[in-house]
Amino acid sequence: MTKPAYRSIKRDQIPEVELEGGRLRILAGSYDGQQGVQGNYQPIDYYDITVERERRLPFPQRRADRRCCSFAGGCTGSRRRSGRKDGGSVIGRRPGDDRRKRKRAKVLFLSGSPLKEEIAWGGPVVMNTREELQQAFKELEEGTFIK
Repeated sequence: MTKPAYRSIKRDQIPEVELEGGRLRILAGSYDGQQGVQGNYQPIDYYDITVERERRLPFPQRRADRRCCSFAGGCTGSRRRSGRKDGGSVIGRRPGDDRRKRKRAKVLFLSGSPLKEEIAWGGPVVMNTREELQQAFKELEEGTFIK
């Protein structure tokens, strides 16, 4: 297992990309040729997206990646758009949505390749095996979980 490591990312390390209908901040990974901070082990793309009022943004992604979005401030959803050759999604507001009166919507978008590893989940703790999970809970009880 790899030793846990934490990294702070400063504001000047977060590239911003102006989009037609919004703005994208690259919290990790890359977008349209611009590179943000990248982890040492598993490459991911992590974006903070602002969608302007009554706008929708197309979103190209690699087909093998898995995607996850967290919507706030009036965004109505992400859906796979049929016929898109890039396997992308569209985020934004549908016409007639009452929430479109808000000035803009916010989206946190995360994508990356599947790990293809075993996962053992127990409440707030995720490990690779049941044995590792049991060891983690033992360490939590003893106060030695984070070393």
